[in-house]
Amino acid sequence: MIKLSPKKPASLLKQYSNKNIQNFLLIFLFIFATLFIYQGCKINKNNIENIRTTSKLIENRSLLKGWILPENITENVFEEKLETHLIYDQQEAETLLSSMKFYRAQGKLEEISSINYDDNIVLIAYYLWRPLKGNPLLVERFEINNNIVKAYITLDNNNIGKEYPLLLAPIHIVAISKSNIINTDTIQIFFNGTLNNKIPLKK
Repeated sequence: MIKLSPKKPASLLKQYSNKNIQNFLLIFLFIFATLFIYQGCKINKNNIENIRTTSKLIENRSLLKGWILPENITENVFEEKLETHLIYDQQEAETLLSSMKFYRAQGKLEEISSINYDDNIVLIAYYLWRPLKGNPLLVERFEINNNIVKAYITLDNNNIGKEYPLLLAPIHIVAISKSNIINTDTIQIFFNGTLNNKIPLKK
């Protein structure tokens, strides 16, 4: 018959203490991890709230979309680039628009000349050069953040429509209120998500 020798009380006490220490460490690590994750979520939430409160969309009004053939263009027809212009009065609008031949325009040219330029400015954006197809150019939105005005323009290379063997420039013309840009000196132009140009604002 084999006799099992009982463990000494000191040995049992030591094992019990070790288990308590391990359990305590596990609980401590769990609480620490929970607090770390909570604080991280709280920081991310605060950052999102700050972005929402500091960025503001500026309402814009679409005046005309379509295609143009600018006159007296000396650029290489195989060079592609975005052109942007700010218009401040009727004379500037008529001078620029008279140098363009319009095709498949959606909107009225008269509205661009007759708009109240005391309260508004007009942004004209067109892209050299694209095959005539659909309406690929879009002045998507304006934002103001810390008195910096940003205009976001996109060109859709996969737009829907029948393609014609003509190289023209898609154009989009919009108006924004001057009351939204009184505390800034420039408009930053972002094209397909990348900073493309900075246009000084006349006061």
